[in-house]
Amino acid sequence: LFRFFPGSAVQPIWLTAIQPFTGGDWDAGVSMRIGAEILLEQVNANPILLPGYELKVVWQDGMCSTGVAKKLFLTNLFDKTYRAFAPGKTLNELDTDKSGVITTADTEPMEEVWNATIVNPDPVGMISGCSGGSMDIAYTAYMARYPLVSDASSRPALSDRNTYPNFYRTILPDSFFNAAWIAMAKALGQTSVTA
Repeated sequence: LFRFFPGSAVQPIWLTAIQPFTGGDWDAGVSMRIGAEILLEQVNANPILLPGYELKVVWQDGMCSTGVAKKLFLTNLFDKTYRAFAPGKTLNELDTDKSGVITTADTEPMEEVWNATIVNPDPVGMISGCSGGSMDIAYTAYMARYPLVSDASSRPALSDRNTYPNFYRTILPDSFFNAAWIAMAKALGQTSVTA
């Protein structure tokens, strides 16, 4: 897939990330981005991993919304445009109104529209944050031969390899914790659990 010829320039390998930076359902994207950027620095600094290449990510705010995530992905795939989430901004700069909560109103003015002049060559895969977005994007990503990896999509249905053949995750599905939840309820003297 990737070839490196000694003496040649470092080549970028782009990924697109649609994470829940803002939005009402879940806004954990900022902490996930911080962790991922630490990992990217480590991978890119290691001369054994991907020699001659540099991993890069264009971060986008999917707001943990299936509609937003799918629209972003389709725009990335077909129009080669990306709504970069607050590129180069620090955590402190994101909360512009100093309310303690990073909102779309805080960050939308910081977004930049990137195109193929910046994100070049095309991304080779995607990092997805929310289960709903991952499920909504998965079939299109599969047909486009676009691997989909999630650090947070924990919905058990995503484990179905027939439905989601190109979906991978670095987090366990929610169903993995059922035995622990039941044991805790029993330890607390609960005889029934309701949703």
